[in-house]
Amino acid sequence: MIRRPPRSTLFPYTTLFRSKLEIYRRLARAGSSDEVKELRDELRERFGPPPAEVKTLLDLARIRALGARLGLEHVLIRGQEARITFRAGASPRMAGLTIALEDVQLRAEVRRMVPLSLRLIRLGGEPLAPTLVRALEAVAGAA
Repeated sequence: MIRRPPRSTLFPYTTLFRSKLEIYRRLARAGSSDEVKELRDELRERFGPPPAEVKTLLDLARIRALGARLGLEHVLIRGQEARITFRAGASPRMAGLTIALEDVQLRAEVRRMVPLSLRLIRLGGEPLAPTLVRALEAVAGAA
């Protein structure tokens, strides 16, 4: 389960109700990180550079899509921390996960081994959501 930003996130970006509704539908249907990237590029072309709230919304959609591919059951992002829990039966490659987390400056603490549950703490660099996207993409690429 991923907590989403408020529904009005796209309001300053586009005031057209139909456009907002269609964008939310496409985000909800996106089955891959690449589909979300394509939507991001289209939005940038139609409306200009996205504000921070829209970038966060797009990052959360990418985390959802990557999480489904990797077997994540829950993702909770709060401040500088994230908690991720894999579904029972999911077997993430720990070596790839460790390298991916170190590359993006996230420290991991194992909260539970079965099913695997991690507490991730941002050590610096970019904001947490895009950092988590990059880590999950690295793990997905290695899978």
